[in-house]
Amino acid sequence: MNELNTFLGENSALRFIDVLPPDLFNAMRGKRLPRDDFCKIYDGRFRAPSSIMLLDVTGESGDPWCHGFSDDDADVLVKPTPGVLQRIS
Repeated sequence: MNELNTFLGENSALRFIDVLPPDLFNAMRGKRLPRDDFCKIYDGRFRAPSSIMLLDVTGESGDPWCHGFSDDDADVLVKPTPGVLQRIS
C-alpha cells in the first residue's frame, strides 16, 4: 500500500487506473478502475476471470486446460507487480 499511497500523492488528479495483465501471447487485457477502487489491487480484493490470461491471439477462448467455460470461468486474485505503477499520459 505504501507504493500506491506515494503514487496517489504524486498524482492527485488521477481519476482512473488501468489494470493490464498480459495473456499467453503478451497482449494486454484488463480493466479500468475508478480512483476509489485503487486500494482493491493492493489489499487482496481485486479479482478477474481466470480465462483472461488464456485467450488466443484472436482474443478467443478455446477453453484451454478446462479453464473458461467448462469450469464456469472462476475469478482469481490479481496482485500488482512491485515497481510497475506509472502514469501514462
